[in-house]
Amino acid sequence: MPAPADLTSVTLEGNKLSYSYSLSFGGNSIKVEVEATVEGDSFKGNASIGPRGSFSIEGTKNPKN
Repeated sequence: MPAPADLTSVTLEGNKLSYSYSLSFGGNSIKVEVEATVEGDSFKGNASIGPRGSFSIEGTKNPKN
């Protein structure tokens, strides 16, 4: 299981969510930047890893929280 990551530069303007975080592995660190659209209890968007490309992301609010 991956370790939790601290989110930075978190903003929510209307339904536009953005944040970033760093991943560390093998003595290296890489910044991931996320931009998503919030709809109800979920969000969908893209995560960019600089020159390494981007990928789709999505998430849903945990109903217990």
